[in-house]
Amino acid sequence: MDSGFRFIFLPLFENFSQLLKKDWRWSSDPTHGLVPPGRRGHTAVFVEECKAIIIYGGSFLLKVCNDKIKNFEGVYGYNKILDDCYSLDLEKRTWTAIEYSANDDFIPKGRAWHSAIKIKDDIFYIGGMLKNQDFTNEVLPLILS
Repeated sequence: MDSGFRFIFLPLFENFSQLLKKDWRWSSDPTHGLVPPGRRGHTAVFVEECKAIIIYGGSFLLKVCNDKIKNFEGVYGYNKILDDCYSLDLEKRTWTAIEYSANDDFIPKGRAWHSAIKIKDDIFYIGGMLKNQDFTNEVLPLILS
């Protein structure tokens, strides 16, 4: 029996919007490359050395019912916890997926509602909710050098 529900990823990062301080108006430019799916509960960290924003994790909580997009109620519901990591080059407006292998120090579990801080050449991801909806106090380093 078809319930009429299906999950979709929306490309919510297709445009880069910025507030122009000289006249206080918004400007929007398209982005290129491998655009990440829309999400919430993720972190975004600015890396000045490479003029990029790194986004990691988060949760996807949208459904389609009879071809209309609706938000689920609440934080929990039917979350899909994400474990992906993307970089947005701010000069080229280009998205790139950050790949990691079993040999890397950074082998993330999917997590959402976590914190992040950049210290020197590393980003540290702290805590959050894992895919099984358990909370963790784990600290994950992403080595940028």
